[in-house]
Amino acid sequence: MKRILFTLIALASLLTACTDQNEVEIAYRSEGGITAAHIFDGYEPYQENDFNMNADGWKLNLTLFVYNEQGELIDRAEKLCSSLSDVLAYDKYLAPGNYTFISIADFREGLGGADYKFWNITNENNIKDLSITENENIYPVVFETLGLDIQELSVTDVPVTISADIRPITALVHIYENNDDLMSGFQGFSRFAPVCAGYFIRSDKFKNTVKVEDGAFSAGYSEQISEYNLAISKVCEDWLAGRSSLRHSYRALLPDNDCLFKWHIQKNELKDDDPFVEYSGKVKTDGVSNQTIDLLSGKQYVLSMILDCLSLDVFEYPEKFKAKEYAQRQVDDFCKKSIDEFLSYNFESILERGEDWANVFLGDEPDSHNWGSEFYFANYPRPGIERFEIERIVAYLNDKVDCAVVVRFMLPNLSDDIVQYFRQKLGEKYRVDHEYTSPNNYCFLNPDSSVDSRYRIVLQKTELQSQTFYFLDYILRDAYRPKEEVVVEDLWADFTTLFGADMYKVNSTLKDFGYSYLTSDYTYSVNGSDYYFTSNNEYSDMVGFVYNTDNQVSEYWVYYKPAKVDDIRKYLNLKYTSAPNENTSFKDVFYNSARDMRVALDIANGAVIYTKLDMTQHVNPADK
Repeated sequence: MKRILFTLIALASLLTACTDQNEVEIAYRSEGGITAAHIFDGYEPYQENDFNMNADGWKLNLTLFVYNEQGELIDRAEKLCSSLSDVLAYDKYLAPGNYTFISIADFREGLGGADYKFWNITNENNIKDLSITENENIYPVVFETLGLDIQELSVTDVPVTISADIRPITALVHIYENNDDLMSGFQGFSRFAPVCAGYFIRSDKFKNTVKVEDGAFSAGYSEQISEYNLAISKVCEDWLAGRSSLRHSYRALLPDNDCLFKWHIQKNELKDDDPFVEYSGKVKTDGVSNQTIDLLSGKQYVLSMILDCLSLDVFEYPEKFKAKEYAQRQVDDFCKKSIDEFLSYNFESILERGEDWANVFLGDEPDSHNWGSEFYFANYPRPGIERFEIERIVAYLNDKVDCAVVVRFMLPNLSDDIVQYFRQKLGEKYRVDHEYTSPNNYCFLNPDSSVDSRYRIVLQKTELQSQTFYFLDYILRDAYRPKEEVVVEDLWADFTTLFGADMYKVNSTLKDFGYSYLTSDYTYSVNGSDYYFTSNNEYSDMVGFVYNTDNQVSEYWVYYKPAKVDDIRKYLNLKYTSAPNENTSFKDVFYNSARDMRVALDIANGAVIYTKLDMTQHVNPADK
């Protein structure tokens, strides 16, 4: 009987234990769906198909991890989707308790082929060890985006609905490589295209790992990565192949503060005297973005590199962003700043000075000299990016380069707004020359209207063979250009030394010149005229000296050979200054530089008459 009783008690105990065990293992149904249908909703594509997964075979991978209060993985679900609208369904029974649900959206395959992943998920068995690390091999597309949703839920005796609309934790950086011809380049490409093999756009730092802690994610480094390449532009190759000068790409970067971006140019190995090098000018190879920025999850940003002005900008993406229009505005701003700096120099001070002075102002020495049709030109190499002029030329009166008469700058292509800005700034510094200003030539003089301007400044627009060129010229006005001393070989002996001499001095001097006395005559002057002859001159064979009332030579006549009259007229025009207002049909009148001697080519008498104006003149017998 005791044995039966103990058996019943043991059975009852066993039944009770089984009942308690069944109550602990009671689970409640948890169901729902995970989607990333709206992961790109906050972004704007540059081109229509940029966010089309199917274009290059990208797949969306949805993963759900379920962790208990101890951080242990108790369940997971995963689905590889062909569409953003696909849903990862979850229908599981969970025992009562507190859980953390981590939903991850990442993109796979595509350009990388089978098994390619942008993000590698590891150490998933414990939430403290869970790690999401970016692949080292990246494709510059929007599908680098990583989405993450973290929820903490309690399971009780009521069914739990698990749902997640996953949004990006990365920031989308839209990179524009604008290599357009915006400042006088080549075949639609920047002027730097021939000398620039390519350039790198880099991030100063780069977070590539995601961890989960205290119900939130944190971005960090699997290892410290700096000088990280975000984009590579093969400018020269694109130019030679006739590809587009504007390229764009996307990078999805983990959030970070105070992000600085850099650029580095890899130059082609060209000789210094290569025409492309000469035209492109000096190119610096490194620079940083004009701003730093905080990258925030789910935000879209622009990272714009404009090669023509070596400008790298980063900013939050504006609505309906237009890269070409933005680049033109940036180049215009660059031009405005360049114009402001340019006009801070008084290039007019180069005029009338020698080449050493010009070299100081232009910060360089000429790389060549050559004669033009009128002036001697010094050609300077194209300056670096800090200055925007294309060509710089100084023209001199002669090859001694001792007097600059023109300083010319060839300017890049200028928009109408920039031309107007240039005019405005010139007008603020100088005085408008209304007399010479025309629709395509804007002229300026020195700012002080009380002083005659020694120079004229001309902003010139020129159309040539369907191309437009802009020049800025500093010109020394003709009235202030020094006259070159013209050495003219005399056609006959210089008898001006005999002005003031008496007949005895004339006679002895003429013998020295190889002339012989011919005759004297008193019909022209009451004090007489002496005539001398020579057979050794091809332009003249006789000269007559006229004596004034002081018995001194005040005038003499060189009788020329009629066949030589054209040569003699040219000679007189070179040696003296013409007085056309005194000319007649039979007489051309000239003066020496001091205007104390008149020289007349007298056709009627066949003579060149030299008269010393500051002396007492002869008296004609007919006038007595």
